[in-house]
Amino acid sequence: MEDTDTPLKQLYFSAQLMLINPGEAEQALAVFVGLLKNYFKLLRIVIFWKG
Repeated sequence: MEDTDTPLKQLYFSAQLMLINPGEAEQALAVFVGLLKNYFKLLRIVIFWKG
């Protein structure tokens, strides 16, 4: 994931992995869910910070 420098790019990349490698979709889904949770935490912090 070295070329994925934003949270949205990371989500997109992990979703692509699920489609490209169905055999590893379960592991990629776990990564996707973890990234999604972190992304929403970050959004809440930014929204709170901006007031």
